[in-house]
Amino acid sequence: MILGIDPGWASCGVAVQDGGVLLRSFHFVPREIDKTGNFDVILKYLAEELDEKNDVELDLITDLNMERYVAYKGVQSEIAEQILMFIGALKYWAEDIGFNVNMVRAIDWKPKICKHLVRTQGKSNLSQLCIANPSAIKVLVEVDNTATSCSPTSSILTIVE
Repeated sequence: MILGIDPGWASCGVAVQDGGVLLRSFHFVPREIDKTGNFDVILKYLAEELDEKNDVELDLITDLNMERYVAYKGVQSEIAEQILMFIGALKYWAEDIGFNVNMVRAIDWKPKICKHLVRTQGKSNLSQLCIANPSAIKVLVEVDNTATSCSPTSSILTIVE
């Protein structure tokens, strides 16, 4: 099983895939889980959410594919710092469990899924699709003959795998 995470402080996308089949996808808002930024509380929430429906067992996950952080136009901010610390906490958590952690650049997956959405759904921007319709994370689309969610996380799963 592969866990994919698109880490964000305002919205974190999560998906689990096994053998090309999307088992679960959801998103949550880390900054609202614990307003003090206690990453232990946030990671506990993530682990409990993954196990909520008993359809994902953490000990069956072998890999974490997670988007790397890139500062836009070289600008750093308080939010950027929180995201970087969140990514570090996620990476440590996953490595401690024994997952193989793959950090993925957005450029390696985003153009591919965006081109697909333009061709198939007339959408020019993945973010517009998911922001306009938050439930879109659960909508299945075809990407290079692989069923996946329209969430960036699932796209990461598809491309890295």
